[in-house]
Amino acid sequence: MKTVLKTLLYAEIYVLLTTLLIAFLTVFGSWRRRSHSLTLKCSIWASYLLSTYLINYTMGLMKSATFRNELFSVWATFLIIFLGSADCISAYSLADNENRKRYNLELFVKYFWLGLLIGAHTHELKFMIPLYLLYVLSLSRTGSRAKALESASKSYGLVRNTKLVADFMEDESNKGDDEADPTCMKGYKYLVKGEKKAK
Repeated sequence: MKTVLKTLLYAEIYVLLTTLLIAFLTVFGSWRRRSHSLTLKCSIWASYLLSTYLINYTMGLMKSATFRNELFSVWATFLIIFLGSADCISAYSLADNENRKRYNLELFVKYFWLGLLIGAHTHELKFMIPLYLLYVLSLSRTGSRAKALESASKSYGLVRNTKLVADFMEDESNKGDDEADPTCMKGYKYLVKGEKKAK
């Protein structure tokens, strides 16, 4: 009995701590670019890393519990939703965008554990249907976040998309057109459509 209560207490503490870390990221995540405070930047970085690992650890603790608790699947689902919906910080630095394969693998592991938790701890249909619906919606939401990381990466999105515009603008500036006025941007031609055709 003591082991059951201890496991339940640890799970509750980890869920609360992870929720507080994600809330901290939501409130202060965008400040990392505006603040020069090393303490704030280190706190944001620590919250960014700890929240991911705490979710994995908490879900592992819930899955390995010797008792069944339907709240485990609810807590795990909402932790994944909170982490996937906290748009305040999708990557701490540009290097995180380059590690998108690792990020996608971490997402796969999280969703694998979440699916197992929902299946193992949810037996009533009134809980199972909404949780699996939230599971699918959260999966699509974090999929769009993974796509955003991919489009912001140097090897896929930024370099490929900006090189065409840079080449076009270099060609336009070499024409020596007298009508171009850089103060009001009159006379400049910008590439807006046709990027896929030019490739």
